[in-house]
Amino acid sequence: MAMGIEIGDTKQLVPGPRIPSKCRVMRSNNNLDVALHNGRLWLAWRTSPNHFAGSESLVNIISSPDMGETWEFEKVISPDRDLREPRFLLWDEQLFLYWFEAGTSPVKFEPGRIFATRRGSDGWSEPVAISEPGYVVWRPRVIAGRALMSVYSGGETIYTNHPRPTEVEIWESSDGFHWAPIQGERRAVHTGGTETDYALLNDGGLLAVTRKEGPHGGWGTDVCRSDAHDWTRWRFESDRRKLDSPLMFAHAGRYFVIARRQAGLSGNYDLGLRSLPQVLRTRLFQAAYWVTPKRTALWEVDPETLTIEWLADLPSRGDTAFAGIVEVGTGEWLVYNYSSPLEERDRVWIDGQLSATNIYVTQLRIN
Repeated sequence: MAMGIEIGDTKQLVPGPRIPSKCRVMRSNNNLDVALHNGRLWLAWRTSPNHFAGSESLVNIISSPDMGETWEFEKVISPDRDLREPRFLLWDEQLFLYWFEAGTSPVKFEPGRIFATRRGSDGWSEPVAISEPGYVVWRPRVIAGRALMSVYSGGETIYTNHPRPTEVEIWESSDGFHWAPIQGERRAVHTGGTETDYALLNDGGLLAVTRKEGPHGGWGTDVCRSDAHDWTRWRFESDRRKLDSPLMFAHAGRYFVIARRQAGLSGNYDLGLRSLPQVLRTRLFQAAYWVTPKRTALWEVDPETLTIEWLADLPSRGDTAFAGIVEVGTGEWLVYNYSSPLEERDRVWIDGQLSATNIYVTQLRIN
């Protein structure tokens, strides 16, 4: 473990006795987010029979007045189709939640529209669509006083025999419900990426990491940077490792990412094989990824060299890595994450996706 990194206690939350009885909890508990707002801790998570799409998926929203000691039921979102990526945004002293609807086929990735709801004095508002079909929300953030959201399109073709280039966009809103690309007509800030998180640099530019499934743009991760005057033009360096589900945060002038780590094959997603056609390489890389173990890891990003360094693994195994984080003190955080049961055997990723997964809370300190 890297110097100055301390992984503290880990406790299981879901399933567990602290979850309100109104919440339906199924075998697979994974995509999640957390936030602090109005003196309460908020948690939203997806629960489903398994990791894959289906009509039974739903998102539970709960809140806690005492930093997770007790929880109260808020709302359940259940549209009779798959839904993923619940994401909180605290903007203009209001709490929003975003997610996207997908299909019901377990063997297809079918992004629909992104939806939003806002917490008011009388509860959560009726969900409204904020995008056209085909978009996936990844990370809404307030950056330099602006409400931004990273999204990507083209995901429906990633796992087909004729993949099209995926495109990452950064959207901006003045009210939390109406969003438009910051770059206007030139929408894409990155081609080939999908899940993208970002942070503000000291010079006013953006630092970002984006996951790449290939073949367009390559395979693995791009570490990206913009200058302060134009957030729409990114330069980047590539890494053969793939940081799935990235969560970026800054501390004391350093930039960190919590994301999935490939525990086999030297940690690489891109295995070379340059003599093979790109689409065949993509399928082989995906297959190899499905049958190897995974971890949720803490990485550090160098904003000058645009490189990433693995620092430590959080308690995790099998199907894992979709973290949310809340700061509870200087250099101290609570990390909410999902994993195959920690007390059971280590599973390869596909086995974990078909089996039960739980939500855990881990203490993290960085000196």
